[in-house]
Amino acid sequence: MTKRKRRPLLTVGILLGVVALLMGILQIIVNLYVEPMMGERLKTLVQNGSEGLYRIRFTDIDLSLWTGTATIEGVELYTDSTEFNRLKERNALPPVTVKINLGKGRIKGLKMIPLVRSRELTIDRIFSQDADITVYRHFQNNRPKGQPDSTPVWKLIRPDLNSIAVDLVELDHIRVSYFNRDSSTAFRWNFSEFNAKISDIRIDSASAADTRKLLYADDIGFDVHHVSLSTADSLYGLSMGKFSYSFKDSRATVDSFMLKPAVGRAAFYKKTGMEKDIYTVYAPEIRLTDFHPERYLTDNTVTADSLLVSHAKIDIYHDRVPKDDTASKLGHFPHQLLLKTPFGIRIKAAKGDDISIRYTEKHDATLTEGSLYFKNISGLALYISNDPDDIKAHPYCEIKVKGRFMKNTVIEGRFKLDLTKTDGSFSAEARISPTDVRVLNPVTEALGSARFKSLQTGQTYFRIHGNEFGAYGYLKMPYTGLHMELLSIPEAGREARGKKFVTWVVKNFSFNDNPKKGEPLRIAENVYYRRDIHRSFFNLIWKTLFTAAKDVATKESMKKMIKKRQEKTANRKVKVPAADKKKNKAK
Repeated sequence: MTKRKRRPLLTVGILLGVVALLMGILQIIVNLYVEPMMGERLKTLVQNGSEGLYRIRFTDIDLSLWTGTATIEGVELYTDSTEFNRLKERNALPPVTVKINLGKGRIKGLKMIPLVRSRELTIDRIFSQDADITVYRHFQNNRPKGQPDSTPVWKLIRPDLNSIAVDLVELDHIRVSYFNRDSSTAFRWNFSEFNAKISDIRIDSASAADTRKLLYADDIGFDVHHVSLSTADSLYGLSMGKFSYSFKDSRATVDSFMLKPAVGRAAFYKKTGMEKDIYTVYAPEIRLTDFHPERYLTDNTVTADSLLVSHAKIDIYHDRVPKDDTASKLGHFPHQLLLKTPFGIRIKAAKGDDISIRYTEKHDATLTEGSLYFKNISGLALYISNDPDDIKAHPYCEIKVKGRFMKNTVIEGRFKLDLTKTDGSFSAEARISPTDVRVLNPVTEALGSARFKSLQTGQTYFRIHGNEFGAYGYLKMPYTGLHMELLSIPEAGREARGKKFVTWVVKNFSFNDNPKKGEPLRIAENVYYRRDIHRSFFNLIWKTLFTAAKDVATKESMKKMIKKRQEKTANRKVKVPAADKKKNKAK
């Protein structure tokens, strides 16, 4: 090769060498000066951007100027105790504070030219797989009115930066702890597998005015796997296979929800010391649409357009053997509890599809169990809210349900729960298809030591209205062939004192048909049942229905028989003098 041909190659080689040397020198300068400067600038940005509430520290920053990547290790973001206490004294803490411990975080696509030329921080991606995040909630419903809003972040970061833009933040397998500090009793959740994606973050004056964004991001999505926790009394465990949420779609999904006792039945009743319902609930999927969890953090309100539950199974077990629960249940109707909830609830509609419910009770005298079940239940509840404005517009929570009872009986029900009153005022009605009541024999034999030999009901209509003190019922129930027989009844158990009367009522006794031939249909109207305040809302409905049914079934001759029976019983209780007893014995 001639010298003339070698000269261009030599020139190129020299240029490349000079460029490499300059790059090396620049990287050294970056390592010596730029990285420390970036570290200090980052600390300033965090402090200024949070108005002094947060501080950040780290063990190392490694910046590659030419690849546009950076690695930050040993990062800790924490609240400044002095500023935290000052805000707390002023009742001005933000609804949420966080603490972050990051083992290692990586930044890709760091654009240096816009940063130097226009003070615009632009990043393609930030990601980490090694972080512990603790979230503290400090909602106060008595914040001073007229309290000025905090200064927007885009103003706080100036004059250091004009804007911040991050295309994607990915956090995988993050450990998250949540503490609810609203009351003296802290509430805590722990998530060991938390994944989040935050996309299209833009911090500038334009994005601050965009109400469609949360935390300056176009979308925030996260999913949590294998969630589990226990209730405060340690009686129940709650678990979810996966919880997913997307801010952009305002949609949340819960997979494999389960609520079940944390201990066995014997241990459960030993701990409660009295009879209680034991619940087991499983729902393969729960969906929330137009759901805004950020409003719970900022406004203390759970808001959703709809709640959808499908194919759920609910099992309720009640053991009558333990002593009675003597606690008053006044104020415990469903809508009373809704109104007293310490946070806001605003759900426009809740829908259930193909729900199954089974109720099992253990009798205290027979020590046997009987079960009632409902299947293929569909339902719709409207206006589930404790917000005063919502209640003004929609005074009633309305519920419609339809399903099958036991085998083939179809029940359609409607409830209206009055949200304008605190006494639990409500009304309800139900339509029940014609039924062969012998399907109840497995239950009546176990719990009542009796069986239906025959009973066929026609189309039945039941209506009730009342409050937490009692209810009035209306019942239209045609039936034919009511005939029962009594099985052997143990004398043990606290219900044994009433067995003789039950024996007389049901043992081989046939009631009159309704309507009796040549007579009009007997209807129970304005039948009143005074509530046992130790029993539940649904117990009041059942007892009112039962009282109305007795009023229908014990008309005319049956009432006369009962009256004669009561008179005979009263005569037996009249004391006979000892002298008369001796005379009678001698005779």
